[in-house]
Amino acid sequence: MSNPDDEGVATSGFESRIRWTGDLAARFGYAWDRHLLYGKVGAAWGSFRYTETHDDFPTTHAASCGGGLAACSVDITNTRAGLLLGVGWEYAWMNNWSVKAEYNHINYGTTTIAYPSTTAAIQSFSVKDSVDIVKVGVNYLFH
Repeated sequence: MSNPDDEGVATSGFESRIRWTGDLAARFGYAWDRHLLYGKVGAAWGSFRYTETHDDFPTTHAASCGGGLAACSVDITNTRAGLLLGVGWEYAWMNNWSVKAEYNHINYGTTTIAYPSTTAAIQSFSVKDSVDIVKVGVNYLFH
């Protein structure tokens, strides 16, 4: 149910979601006994979906918004490259088996997103995306 005090007030919202990510990285570390402590550095790629929801652009998007001041959404997709930095620890608990824990930070930098209304005072804005990933796993060495 709408609030009568909000009528005539323009609103907008923005959401950034990562759809997929992939990376190529090198590990450099120090091994002792059955332990490996390592750092990672590499490149990453990710696909992002940006969703802008507005009820403040009736002139440019009147048809897609149902005419007048109706709320509508605009989706923008963008695939971007980024820098991956990570740290991890791996332990060989048997000759062919190991367990690991790893933390990766991926910085995709800043991109500019166009505002969907050509008549708005703001024509674009900047978005900074980064992802933090924690991995745990079990590895088997074939030889």
